[in-house]
Amino acid sequence: MVYVWMNSIEETHLKSEEAMAFETPAGKIYLEAGDESMTPFGGFVPLAAFIKKLGVLDGLGSSCPVERKSPNASRAGDVIGSFFLTTLIDGTRFVHVERLREDPLLKELFGMERVLGDDTIRRFFQGVEAGKAREWIAGSTRFL
Repeated sequence: MVYVWMNSIEETHLKSEEAMAFETPAGKIYLEAGDESMTPFGGFVPLAAFIKKLGVLDGLGSSCPVERKSPNASRAGDVIGSFFLTTLIDGTRFVHVERLREDPLLKELFGMERVLGDDTIRRFFQGVEAGKAREWIAGSTRFL
């Protein structure tokens, strides 16, 4: 079990509230108010549970038109997940993914092997042909 503590905000969360449980790729995670902050990304827990339930990252990764030929190549789902997380923190450049790489909880929350660097993300998306990208994204709405 992993516990994520968030700073207590009495106006929003009463101290008597029970912990909220979320089923994520990292397992069941409980969120409850506390006086300590273990991660600034604790708010990602409900999102990770929602994304897991929908199968968004798995679906995009498995239907991706980019061929990963190298045995050392990162999984497409990890690249897409890293890009997704960067956009969630309002990253406006690929290099903003570096803000996320130091928190080991994120990769577990979203079922990734690791949060990848900006060069990997950039090279990955350069390998997506425009026509195939349109088909890939349009087709990805089918699994929702």
